[in-house]
Amino acid sequence: TDAYVQEYQSEGFETLVMTLVSHCQNGPNWGINSSSNYTPKEQYYDTYMAWVEAVVERYDCDGYNDMPGLRYPVVYYEIGDEFSTYEPESASEYVKMLKAAYETAHKAFPNVLIAHAAFLVPQVFKENMTRSENVYQTSYENWQQYYIDQSHPSILNHPYSDLTTILDNGEFFDVLNFHSLLYPEEIYG
Repeated sequence: TDAYVQEYQSEGFETLVMTLVSHCQNGPNWGINSSSNYTPKEQYYDTYMAWVEAVVERYDCDGYNDMPGLRYPVVYYEIGDEFSTYEPESASEYVKMLKAAYETAHKAFPNVLIAHAAFLVPQVFKENMTRSENVYQTSYENWQQYYIDQSHPSILNHPYSDLTTILDNGEFFDVLNFHSLLYPEEIYG
């Protein structure tokens, strides 16, 4: 992680987003519940929170336990990675982890900004330029069915209600987070 921060900051990047995932892609995962629940096992929640605190403290640029050569604080952290696809646990389990990370990160660095694991929103804005209340839900469920039909059920694997469960817990994140990966022109500047 230090190498990532050093490389970007040495090129003048002042703003970075760091993703804190509770599992290891290609290594041992003794601290998580299972391959279908990436949240920490109950007996490892203290360890998880200590890790979150140590990472946030290392990059807060307050002069205490900081990465050597840190130029700017890392303010933005995503807890987990793309809830819609890469976080297999239930929404309630994810919110429990998000709450723990949020409270711990803010204790370590009051100016930190926590984002929930992103929601994938394929074409939601491109296909639905109206401001109707159900526009996102309809688009999400249509794309969810598309991925099931294409034999990719792990993409958008959560029901829409799981996303609203996270949004209903807005006191545990500072930044609304989504990935718009298919059509960049749907994001207006």
